[in-house]
Amino acid sequence: MAFVWIEALKGWVGKYEVTNEEYRKFKQGHDSGTYSNSNLSLNGPRQPVVNVSYDDAVAFCEWMNRTATLPQDYKARLPDGEEWGVFAQCGDNRTYPWGNEWPPKYGNYSGQESAWKDKMKGYTDEHPVTCGVEWSGKNDWGLYGVGGNVGEWTDEQRRSSRVLRGASWSIIYQDNLRCDTGYDFRPSLRANFFGFRVVVLRVVDAKVEAPVTTAKQETVWQDVPLGEVFVTLGMLAPAQQAELDAVGKPDQVGAMAV
Repeated sequence: MAFVWIEALKGWVGKYEVTNEEYRKFKQGHDSGTYSNSNLSLNGPRQPVVNVSYDDAVAFCEWMNRTATLPQDYKARLPDGEEWGVFAQCGDNRTYPWGNEWPPKYGNYSGQESAWKDKMKGYTDEHPVTCGVEWSGKNDWGLYGVGGNVGEWTDEQRRSSRVLRGASWSIIYQDNLRCDTGYDFRPSLRANFFGFRVVVLRVVDAKVEAPVTTAKQETVWQDVPLGEVFVTLGMLAPAQQAELDAVGKPDQVGAMAV
């Protein structure tokens, strides 16, 4: 799993939505299914996991925290609504993940190629259902699929519901693609456009400073065979590592084994 350092949050945000192959390291038998009106699979290893509830997403984050050695006083969890808005709007209060203009500049929505019955006029993205996360469109902070591909569970609560943010492969309406749009759902509900993204942020009441890092430091979860996952939050591409070495490595960097 790849993560990107987001300075505005003083922590790491998943570069991609959690994929089927990543989720199955937690729950081997998970089936994201096929779209009911076609034979189009939602189960590809690099497609985002779907048919997961808020409760499922929280359980995945708790599993990560049980099995990982993360930076001291940091934890893996779902973002709240405000945090999601921060990395969706990229610090400039934009209306949509790509900016303020319509139609979309990128992203997997219900374009003319979509298997969904309703289509967005004048837009195509070549993906009839969910696409591999690397093809879901990158925002200005280096995060993919924010606002498209699948809706993302957040920790935001409205009465007894939890809030899903971001549009998905089956969305066509302009208002639904806004960064400030959220949808209330029962936390136990599953659907073929429900997914999630993990953040690794400091525990609120922890009295520690954020680790030394570059403004948008990318870190990588290295996956090995099922049952074992080793994580080093300071692991960077060679050029990034050389840059970081010049200023000092982040403190409390560790590894995890599942």
